[in-house]
Amino acid sequence: MGTVHRSAPATPAWFAAAEAGAARPARAILGTTAAVGLVISFAIVMATGSRPVGGIILAMTALACGVGWFAVTTPVRAIMSLVMLGIAFIAAHPLADSLGAWPAVGATAGVAALVTYLISRPPR
Repeated sequence: MGTVHRSAPATPAWFAAAEAGAARPARAILGTTAAVGLVISFAIVMATGSRPVGGIILAMTALACGVGWFAVTTPVRAIMSLVMLGIAFIAAHPLADSLGAWPAVGATAGVAALVTYLISRPPR
């Protein structure tokens, strides 16, 4: 009996596109989503007076971004990006005393967007 030679499976199109640099837009979208989620969750709290509702919005943002980051990068970098989102949320609170609430949220959201974009580069 001879050996059976099988060709290697074709690379999925989404994986080949990510390798070719198509992950950059996804990283930008995820960073922007994280920042917008922080801003919207704060806006919801200000509009409704309900911190739990804002927390739900923030949790949904973290879930959506987490799924995206795990799809784009390594698990370690995805977790680092999620931690950065949490740090931005926490950092906005003490910054609000010196900057004001909205400027603190805007500043931390912008930093979170930039840092998560830089962290979530695809694996090599």
